[in-house]
Amino acid sequence: MDERKWPSQPPIDCPFEPSKEIVGLIFTGRHAAYTEADTWYPSWAADDTMYSPWTDGNVSQLRGEGAPLSEIECSSDSRNPVNAGRGGKSGTGQARIIGDDPLNLKIEPLGIHYAPTAPYGGRYPCGSLVHAGVWYYGTYCLDEADRGLNWDILGPFVGFRISTDYGKTWMDTPHTPAEPIEDRRASLRGFWQRAVLFTRRQGISCRTWSEPPGCESGLDRWRPGLSHPGDAFAPAYERCFKVRVLRRPHYSGRAHLDQ
Repeated sequence: MDERKWPSQPPIDCPFEPSKEIVGLIFTGRHAAYTEADTWYPSWAADDTMYSPWTDGNVSQLRGEGAPLSEIECSSDSRNPVNAGRGGKSGTGQARIIGDDPLNLKIEPLGIHYAPTAPYGGRYPCGSLVHAGVWYYGTYCLDEADRGLNWDILGPFVGFRISTDYGKTWMDTPHTPAEPIEDRRASLRGFWQRAVLFTRRQGISCRTWSEPPGCESGLDRWRPGLSHPGDAFAPAYERCFKVRVLRRPHYSGRAHLDQ
């Protein structure tokens, strides 16, 4: 792939002045393509390896010594043919990412976990964190109305499944899409009580979220400004930041970054 300069053609009525520091964007073509799947949220673990969810696509795997690579396919849409015969369940994959050079990484799939989606059509990965040898893997739900749009109904954050052997085996969450860990009808106070309790027990931090007044639980239609539930209770997994939850009366606090 040859270098390509992104054309800068702002509209005449653009209210912002052109940047004096960033005068152009050039794609050099220097890149590496590893999979044909998405929804990667790598978390850096103590063994100096990254662990990540993935779904909706294919990842190559080695079947045995000297054997050719084969493709493992995953879809978080329960209607996808790859999930046929699984009783309404959809898949969420897991993998480890080995290496320090972004252009020379090794992706090793660690299998696919299947879980029910009803009353929704899809169940996707969201917040993911490996902490103290435990991998916390969150999922949330999506659905579609009859308007011809893609996943235009936002469902709940279901909960975390956990692994204590870096993704080889899993303990599923006791929660279901019908009875999720985070009921979006719960009050902000109730959310913060659970969030603060979770951070205290696990020694990690949480991000927060907010919704417009009157937003109800269940099959809510997504609209701009409405956060995904994966952001609602996703632990902050970046090594370079810590999040401090400021305690206030009745846990009505805010989260702030300590750099």
